[in-house]
Amino acid sequence: MLAWYARARRDLPWRETQDPYAIWVSEVMLQQTRVDTVLPYYTRFLARFPTEERLSRAPLEQVLESWAGIGYYARARSLHSAAREVVERYGGRLPEEAEELQRLPGIGRYTAGAIASIAFGRRAPVLDGNATRVLSRLLAHQGPVTELWDAAADLVPDDRPGDFNQGLMELGATVCLPRRPDCLVCPLVRLCEARRQGLEEVLPRARARRTQREARAAVALCERGGLLLVVRRPAHGLLAGMWDFPSFDLAQDDDARAVLARGVRVELGLQGDVGDALSEVRHVLTHMKLCCLPFRFAVRGGRARTERYPELRWARPRQIERLAVSKLARRLLATYQAVKSPRLKRSATSRRVDR
Repeated sequence: MLAWYARARRDLPWRETQDPYAIWVSEVMLQQTRVDTVLPYYTRFLARFPTEERLSRAPLEQVLESWAGIGYYARARSLHSAAREVVERYGGRLPEEAEELQRLPGIGRYTAGAIASIAFGRRAPVLDGNATRVLSRLLAHQGPVTELWDAAADLVPDDRPGDFNQGLMELGATVCLPRRPDCLVCPLVRLCEARRQGLEEVLPRARARRTQREARAAVALCERGGLLLVVRRPAHGLLAGMWDFPSFDLAQDDDARAVLARGVRVELGLQGDVGDALSEVRHVLTHMKLCCLPFRFAVRGGRARTERYPELRWARPRQIERLAVSKLARRLLATYQAVKSPRLKRSATSRRVDR
């Protein structure tokens, strides 16, 4: 495994450093996110917050702004909280042992093992999705994946444990793929029990997927003098702490236009006219499929206020783009801008056709 990793590993920036903080940031960003997506965000994030100290002193809004677009924003909030604990409790230095690392917000068993082994050379196991797939096939393991932790711990060598763990993950990412694994180039093919039994495309056994709840919401794009109203979501719950457009939950048979008109009047204190319905925006979250029905709302009077959101502000579209807004909010803003600038919309369509 070590010999294969030395010659086959991809050149990635977090593999060119021994800075525990930089390794920590990479491991948090890579949770449930593709490498290609993470690369530009990782570089920009470290340029803006190069140390635990700088991250701990930054306002959470700035951290969320730098994270916007990756998704799973709870990771950014936990990283920010953990950086403050590292500075306050550990003098600005990450703990070196996996057990101690797990006491920090947002660091579970996998992330702790990755940091401890890669940054500090500790003999700690990792078990992300890629490593789980490799070990499940190597051992022909058909039980719950949680049972693989002991096997993973036994396999980690005393010499270069970080490279070994990264090798397992790299093998799963590039060779031992979920479908059609490239067994002929796998360095472990002669040891693979699943290959011997013809189970390499069956294991690991798929877990039963959680049923995703479906939800609908009417979204108010409140316009006043070239400005749009945006609100900050509460500190807990869906898209916590992010800037967003006001939205109102819809029951199955609700009239979206009527619900939005009442919500803007009662919850936001604004008077005006509900305008055009824009194209619906569908967005898939981990536990929910969300269908958003956006409407333009021309504000004629009233003063924006709300008890539902901790903060609101009026901003131009280009200012909103620089806020810590979710991917969903960016899609809603793009839908609005396409309607406001039909020539831009036609141009974008033409480019898509040309390609």
